[in-house]
Amino acid sequence: MHAWGIARLLGVALCTVLVACGDDSQPPARCSRTTCPGCCDTSGQCQAGSQPIACGAAGGSCITCSAGDACQNGTCLAQGCGPNNCPKGCCQGSKCLDGTSGGACGVAGNACLLCTTEESCIAGVCTRKACDQSTCAGCCDLDSGLCLPETDTVCGIDGKACRLCKDGERCDKAAHACAVVPCGAANCKGCCDGKGNCVPGAADNACGGGGGTCKGCGTTESCKDGKCQPLPTTCGPASCKGCCDAGGKCVTTAAATACGREGGACLLCASGQACVDGKCTCNAAACASGCCEGDQCASGSQPAACGKGGAACVKCAATEKCTSGACAPDCSAASCIGCCEGSVCKAGSDPISCGKSGGLCKACGTGENCVNGACAGTATCNATTCATGCCEGSACRAGDYFLACGAGGKACAECDWYQDCTGGVCAFDSTSSWFVHLVSLKIDKTSVWDQNPDGSTKAPDPLVEVSVGTQTKTSKTMNDTFEPAFNQYLLKDTAANLMKAIQVKVWDWDPSGGNDLICEWTEHFYEWEFADGSVKIYWPDSCKSVTYIEFAVY
Repeated sequence: MHAWGIARLLGVALCTVLVACGDDSQPPARCSRTTCPGCCDTSGQCQAGSQPIACGAAGGSCITCSAGDACQNGTCLAQGCGPNNCPKGCCQGSKCLDGTSGGACGVAGNACLLCTTEESCIAGVCTRKACDQSTCAGCCDLDSGLCLPETDTVCGIDGKACRLCKDGERCDKAAHACAVVPCGAANCKGCCDGKGNCVPGAADNACGGGGGTCKGCGTTESCKDGKCQPLPTTCGPASCKGCCDAGGKCVTTAAATACGREGGACLLCASGQACVDGKCTCNAAACASGCCEGDQCASGSQPAACGKGGAACVKCAATEKCTSGACAPDCSAASCIGCCEGSVCKAGSDPISCGKSGGLCKACGTGENCVNGACAGTATCNATTCATGCCEGSACRAGDYFLACGAGGKACAECDWYQDCTGGVCAFDSTSSWFVHLVSLKIDKTSVWDQNPDGSTKAPDPLVEVSVGTQTKTSKTMNDTFEPAFNQYLLKDTAANLMKAIQVKVWDWDPSGGNDLICEWTEHFYEWEFADGSVKIYWPDSCKSVTYIEFAVY
């Protein structure tokens, strides 16, 4: 399993590049493999080699890519339909269309849209047609511009302006005009509200029939067949519009701890979920620190699911990474011939930004130049000239920075993301943050765990509760299985707390009678287990009921 660390935010100093003027009597160096990391154009000038009009690498001749192709790592690569090669139209698969028809409407290389029969494609946007006599057999609502059919409360035909009937009025469809019609048994099968209007009479706050006066039902009543009737005493679909808890009580307050509707069993929503319309789902309030992948809350730090603030997760492009919940260009050996300053690729030939092959840019020391991506010159660095620090090329560094750590004139080391430089040595940082991810679980099949099964088997409905430090998080519930595959992010905490205690409880969720505890135990990690940047739990230390559980900590 690939482990993704928590990236440190690197501060990059803003520098001014000073270009020294040489002797005009000396001809400029010829563009070649040794003087140009990019490509040489027809005039003998060195180009970056990253543009479609001048693509190349390692001092070779620049080439011009075909229309629609992109230049990556000095090579022309064919691209699918997109903004670069379909700027005025829209994309239908890999094909670029003009984007002007209702069947394929769009612009700027976006996916083509199918307009409805009520819309036209205007400037690449599906736009509702104007409501008038030619497009509307009913009447036109002046506020919304919609074509409305003639009803008891809306009058008008042939695309004329709609007239909305007032309380106590109805539309005379023969005259196409509103007229006062007293509500009563002669013209109303439902009931008459306080404004003189005829309503269906099936609502709890307006119940009745036969043209009588509408009534409001009490809290223990429901409107049925036009009459307020007592609700059944047993919690279920007939008596509860919310959900039924383990004690048989109807819960109508939507909450993550008791979520459901139409008399179903109350559910406990997982961490990062909220109860919306009786369904456990992900939203901005419950998943503020991550992003929503369907109904699940993800950490928002992975390229495959990047985001923050509870917005929908985004999949970053192959050349991007996820930084602070946003996709950003990734600078690496695969995308940068020079060196990287954060996510920015530099040429790597400047003394203040020197490097090659996608490594970190370095600032050369006094008297040094950048030659082929390495600092070189008169300055030297060794145990004598840099006794208290470390050597980065020929430059002596303090040796107390996690990107340049060391002492005694030895080569500087770059600490891992979960380490700090202490006394010239990369040491474990107990304050570093780690993600806890629940992968899968296996429960002993020799016991009947589900005492109140909601399915046809005795297999449990497992859910896992994890406590670290002051946090307690609960997984989603998996129905009728001894071997659930969760694949769910649960929480983030410091290494110090993870080394103290990780309390784990495995429950069998039941629709009534309360959840059954299958097993509980306490885990903890040691410092040496974090050395590779990720840790896994494969089985509990002291629990025979759970034969296997996998957590990934990274």
